[in-house]
Amino acid sequence: MFRKNLLPVLLIVMATSLTIASCNTKRKAQQAQTNTTTQVPPSEEVQQVPLTGAKRMLRPIVIYATRNDYNNLVPVNLSADRETIESFPARSDIKQGDQFATPIVLSDGLLYDQRGIGVNTAFLSLTYEAYSQLEHEPTTEMLKGLLLDKDPLTFLAVCNRDYLQEESVTALNDYIKKGLPGAQILIDKRK
Repeated sequence: MFRKNLLPVLLIVMATSLTIASCNTKRKAQQAQTNTTTQVPPSEEVQQVPLTGAKRMLRPIVIYATRNDYNNLVPVNLSADRETIESFPARSDIKQGDQFATPIVLSDGLLYDQRGIGVNTAFLSLTYEAYSQLEHEPTTEMLKGLLLDKDPLTFLAVCNRDYLQEESVTALNDYIKKGLPGAQILIDKRK
């Protein structure tokens, strides 16, 4: 008899929990819309930026700047202490169709990411073309010896899709011109 009564109680508890979680998500989304530009501690990864609703399935729109021209060099992601390579692309991942996934140049010296740039990104001394022509998939040990710059980013922002109707160069440049409204600024060393 106790087990028969337990099921309805569990269903009520689960429904209440889902309702509370939904309300919290809606409240957080409303608070995010009222902010203009949010500073986020640099220790947070771009991939950890919470997305809500339909945006959950979309890749973040990342705009960044580097201290030097690394546009044709392959990025990798390091550990927080910048001593270990945590992730790197497969040779097949650095192309989009027939072209390499190099960043798209925007106004004000900013770049539109196509490769997964994050707060712990570093650049190899290999170009996309040279990387794609490696005989075998690289290892972290091999790539560690090819690190060119372990701290190359001077600016990194995750754009707010509520202010961007499309990801065209024109739309992104307009967004930059408006001051990146609603963007989460993860790195800003340009000041």
